Amino acid sequence: MRYYLVDYVREKGNGFSPILPRGTGFLLLADPGFKCLNRKRWGLFRCWRDVKPRPGILVVSERLHTLLDSGERYPPAIARAYSWINRHCEGKKVSRTEFLSQYEDILYRSLRMQATDRYLLAEAARMEIGYLTPGEFCWVLKYYPESQTVSWVADDYSLYTNPVTDFSLDRKALRRLR
Repeated sequence: MRYYLVDYVREKGNGFSPILPRGTGFLLLADPGFKCLNRKRWGLFRCWRDVKPRPGILVVSERLHTLLDSGERYPPAIARAYSWINRHCEGKKVSRTEFLSQYEDILYRSLRMQATDRYLLAEAARMEIGYLTPGEFCWVLKYYPESQTVSWVADDYSLYTNPVTDFSLDRKALRRLR
């Protein structure tokens, strides 16, 4: 698996797609977000095969590659870093170099926080097609008692908020997640 910073191209109609070679499997791990003031769009992708670097496709540094590999073993770090980098880029123009440097720093700090994180793996209690399957375990990050919801990490490292009843969580687990 390799990690690349890849430009987007506008598709016919609405939307963007990465300029990866046809047939390349990929997963978006981070981007500056649509509230960033950059005119050109690009994102940080995990690809299932090696891609030859060229204009618009950059291989990330070995250090960031190592941190991303580590984050794959602790998904909350990648999900949290994505959220944080979006907030960092909001309302600004951000170069690719600045983005990668900031993301690397954020991911490193997020991984270092693992020792004190209160997150836990919780069993999904209901089906949500494409997101949750009863019996699977997902990282749950926080419990919001006022709304009776929890934030959790999906397989694509996105953060979602669902009713607390979507997971099998006892009172002890909910106290830990506050």
